[in-house]
Amino acid sequence: MLAYLLSCVRKLPSHIKGIKVYFPVRGHSFIPPDRVFGKIEKRVKKSVTIKTPAGYHHIFKHFGRVKVLKKHWTLYNFREWAKQFLTEKLGDIKIRNSRVWTLRRNKREIGISYLYAGTPEWYNILKPDAKFQGIQPPPLKMQTHVTKLKKADVEFLLKSVSLNPSEEEFFKEALKEVAKKKFRMNWSSTSQNQYCQENRRCAKNLKVHRQKLRLLLVRNGS
Repeated sequence: MLAYLLSCVRKLPSHIKGIKVYFPVRGHSFIPPDRVFGKIEKRVKKSVTIKTPAGYHHIFKHFGRVKVLKKHWTLYNFREWAKQFLTEKLGDIKIRNSRVWTLRRNKREIGISYLYAGTPEWYNILKPDAKFQGIQPPPLKMQTHVTKLKKADVEFLLKSVSLNPSEEEFFKEALKEVAKKKFRMNWSSTSQNQYCQENRRCAKNLKVHRQKLRLLLVRNGS
């Protein structure tokens, strides 16, 4: 987020010197989009089956203008871009407790205020030799990393669903790559045991669901 804001600052018109970002208090803020999200959620729950993002786009059109990813806008990898110029000492700054960020066009620092009306404290956020004026963030590679188990489960369920050519192409692209790295659990042994028990319960329910689905397909002559 900080890298994105820095990219916005350097693109500001000449008559604007900087920007301020205000973080609302969690649980004590309400903005108009919240009402729209609630209406969309109700409409989605009433939909029988949504197979692809296009199904969501159709619902979104009832509430505003829809801009589709890769068609109307692009995602950029600001995280990798930030490694080139942001200092590694950001952990020393209590950003999580901040209320206001102040960024100036020609400053190598960020002003952080822990009160809405407080005076900002300035911290250097760039590496000593960092120059990002001519650097552009790279586009974010669009890919999914599903596990082999998840891929096999989705492919099995797709056999019982009718798909048109565009939907088939979507799932083919979504299931093209499989995650290579194993999931690592970095929590206590108690939490791991609870996770394993929940995982075994879900696997048992999935097995029962598959058996019922096979029985239903046999009865329907599929």
